Amino acid sequence: MVMFWKTSGGVASAARSLTGPLVCAGLATLMLAGCGGDEDPFAPLEPAAPLSLDASQLGVGVHHGDALAMAIQRPISVELVEQSISHGMLRVKSYDELSTVVGEYHAHSIPAEYEPRTSADFPTNGTPAGRLAPRTNDLYEEVAAARERADVDVFSELSVVVDFWRERGDWVVRWDGLLNQDTNIEGKGTYGFTREDMVTDLLDDLVEVAQTHKPRWIIVGDAMDRFLAGPEGEPLSEEEFEAFEDFFVQAVDAIKEVSPDTGVAAGFHWENITGPIAARYTDGDVNDQAIDKAFAEVVLPFVKAGDALALRSYANPNDMVASHYQYLRRVESLHGVSKPVIVYSAGSPITTQTAYTQQANYFNRLLEYLGGVNVELLAWERLTNVDGVDTTDQSVVGRCRALSNPEGRVVQMELSRCFDGLFALFMPKAVMDLVAAQSAE
Repeated sequence: MVMFWKTSGGVASAARSLTGPLVCAGLATLMLAGCGGDEDPFAPLEPAAPLSLDASQLGVGVHHGDALAMAIQRPISVELVEQSISHGMLRVKSYDELSTVVGEYHAHSIPAEYEPRTSADFPTNGTPAGRLAPRTNDLYEEVAAARERADVDVFSELSVVVDFWRERGDWVVRWDGLLNQDTNIEGKGTYGFTREDMVTDLLDDLVEVAQTHKPRWIIVGDAMDRFLAGPEGEPLSEEEFEAFEDFFVQAVDAIKEVSPDTGVAAGFHWENITGPIAARYTDGDVNDQAIDKAFAEVVLPFVKAGDALALRSYANPNDMVASHYQYLRRVESLHGVSKPVIVYSAGSPITTQTAYTQQANYFNRLLEYLGGVNVELLAWERLTNVDGVDTTDQSVVGRCRALSNPEGRVVQMELSRCFDGLFALFMPKAVMDLVAAQSAE
């Protein structure tokens, strides 16, 4: 079975011609079986050693309240991060919903000496303080404050990952902060990348971020394939995905104009691409051919327009499939694209502290399955667990409870996100030990 979309010209139209009988003409190598060539582009690959990375290739997501709390509570852990990880991936939202519940610092409370803003300072009536550019500025300032507090020059490189989704994941967050139960929770509302004022405002914010901070990378969108396979596996809006393609091309041009050295890429969740989306291209099990068709249709236009193939990997290790990751070794030969792979977010979802070994097992398996892939950067999902999960009786309290049990509130965060850190109570978890071992080799 093949999935079709309407085409709207530009970057989308070329890739979307690669379906059915036209696949052969669209691939760079023109060597698909039955296309006139003798070589099989999907022949078995030579075995490759597990991925080995040094500190310059390792990163971690930094959310509001991660870095400064660690510097205050356990500065020696900041030293460990500085020795092991060079890259901080600053995670920001197109509008910061979480601040409407817990205020300026999401992960942990911060001492009064830093004058932390509360949820009252981020009302759901559209305060500019919660928008993309101001909150990005806040996070840069927080990292600077953490460096000063711990007296450690942590993160020699900083990048920005922009998440357009509301916390529940079933539609984009309303970019202007006019959050309410009717249009931001129950219904999709009359906004998205087809709305001109949203596009204009977001482009202005991206330009401000690029011009002010000159980040190494800006990942424009986290798991944007969700438009094509949402939380229930069904498309949320193919029209919005097409509109996002147009937005991304504009974003690349706008960012490059003010910060030519900033790399730009769009983020995709690899398990979603190789799972429900690729399954639409085959009547049997997902194989390399099905993944290739999904890749050509969905991801390739963004890779060509940007500077990298930017991926999120978030999976239970038992559900990971080696061949799905090894397909990434074929991209250059199949499509003539030699741009690097950036894993901007890696992690394994758990909901209890007894499952920390699962995250370590996932990391080991990810390195194994990415063997031979041209990975420039691999970043763990976040620096610290959210306050309230590392309790003696395994109950969930504090900030995590406030964010993951938001009855009657605008946001609804998955409980697993509270456990995504490399550190628990600012002490290294088993997965952090593996990250440190990588950089020490």
